[in-house]
Amino acid sequence: VKAQLNKHDQQFGEIINLIKKYGSFDETNFVILGDHGQSDITQAINMNVLLKDEGFIQVDEDGILVDFDAYAHSASLSAWIELKDPSDTMVKENVSRFLYSLLENENYGIGHMYTKAQALEQFHLTGPFDFILEGKLPISFNSSLQTNSVFGSPEYSGYASLKASHGGLPYKDETTTFIACGPNVHKGAVVDRRSIVDEAPTMAAFLGFDFDGVSGKPILDLIQ
Repeated sequence: VKAQLNKHDQQFGEIINLIKKYGSFDETNFVILGDHGQSDITQAINMNVLLKDEGFIQVDEDGILVDFDAYAHSASLSAWIELKDPSDTMVKENVSRFLYSLLENENYGIGHMYTKAQALEQFHLTGPFDFILEGKLPISFNSSLQTNSVFGSPEYSGYASLKASHGGLPYKDETTTFIACGPNVHKGAVVDRRSIVDEAPTMAAFLGFDFDGVSGKPILDLIQ
């Protein structure tokens, strides 16, 4: 992490030097931001191993996917379960019943399950999935079929080997950073907490125009 921060610092310095060289430094606003925060991972689960063991996934002798009724795509701290044929009500009910059984089993630590309709209604989230799972605590969901182990470990590649990650429910406290300076930024201003959706309207305000029709609002304390 320290090496990566030093790399970013060096690259940012190169940008500043180039802007100074070509004479627009005093008219430039600089913003450093992160696109998301992180949550420490407490457990890693290989969801497709569970689906395979339950008969919803078929693989060949090398563990390569051959066919599936339900397949888990990893979004890191959540798992998006895709049905091959969402119109097959019997399979859909069987998969739903199986996922609920995981939810009720304390050994897996899964605390949330949403149908496609529930995800759309509660989070405005849609896509090629039929169910979403997430842990009570930050749990990493792996989609690998190259193992027979349900619980992951660092020897496996992908999200299951990470110490922290993201990709979960939007109300989780995954704090990132927003640093700004320049002619349109209020020097010395500090704002402890704001939503990440306020960043774009704030940067628009630095440039002197309104960013209408969005959920976020400008962070007025930062604007000169």
